[in-house]
Amino acid sequence: SNNYICCWDQSDSRVIGSQMLKKRATSIVFCQESTLGKYKALIVADKSGDLYILDVPQLRSMFLFGGHTTSIVTDMISHNSMLFTADRDEKIRISCYPNVFSIHTYCLGHKSVVSSLCICRIGDESYLVSIGWDYNLMIWQPESGTLLVQHNFPQQQ
Repeated sequence: SNNYICCWDQSDSRVIGSQMLKKRATSIVFCQESTLGKYKALIVADKSGDLYILDVPQLRSMFLFGGHTTSIVTDMISHNSMLFTADRDEKIRISCYPNVFSIHTYCLGHKSVVSSLCICRIGDESYLVSIGWDYNLMIWQPESGTLLVQHNFPQQQ
């Protein structure tokens, strides 16, 4: 089934822990900080837009953690106590981590599905980079959600 999340020991390919989701996972991110105490955490988005947090590496505890209402989460990243989530409804949401119900800001500008996110560091500054099905690459100031640069890649015929 593609509803399983598994954690392997890479040295011997042994499964350390597994957990079954109610719906298929669409995105996953590893967080150094955790709401589960001293353990590191895995945040998993499923196809209904729900976010679950799991303890690492055993994956024994799984809690509903938040989500995007009626939208599929397409990508997630964690950076500096913030959780960045992109969805198929053209939005990037920046939430405080671990309190994801506290929405810091939105990055709005894509005209279609936001397919990928990353954080790029240049000197002491961090920038959020997004790309979507609208062929736009956008660079954002993550603290304010301000669009700094937009580049449109022409569609290939």
